[in-house]
Amino acid sequence: MTSHDQLEENVRAMVEPYTEKDEKLLTAQLVAIGPKYCRMCGACGGVCERGVPVPDVLRFLTYAEGYGQFALGREKFLQLGPEVTAVRCADCERCTVQCPHGVQVAARLRRAQELFA
Repeated sequence: MTSHDQLEENVRAMVEPYTEKDEKLLTAQLVAIGPKYCRMCGACGGVCERGVPVPDVLRFLTYAEGYGQFALGREKFLQLGPEVTAVRCADCERCTVQCPHGVQVAARLRRAQELFA
């Protein structure tokens, strides 16, 4: 949550009854965002063969795109150090990290590198 409005909306969601309409809305939203957001489950192994910590980079991208906190995402990305921030996923033929939940890892990593590097 990044604002009082979001806090109030979340509190309302906790006290109002959960309906079938809510279920349908949330299911549709999950389908829409599923390929974009890492669940931090660790099932992918977490690090590609070139040393990129995949869940971390995807979390930093979520800071920027999901929460509107670009500066925080870039700051965290740059803290990974030059050996990681210099890696360009576009240079790889195929990503070695595969998400069992369908997150488009290579595309999301390239997006993070475009934004933050």
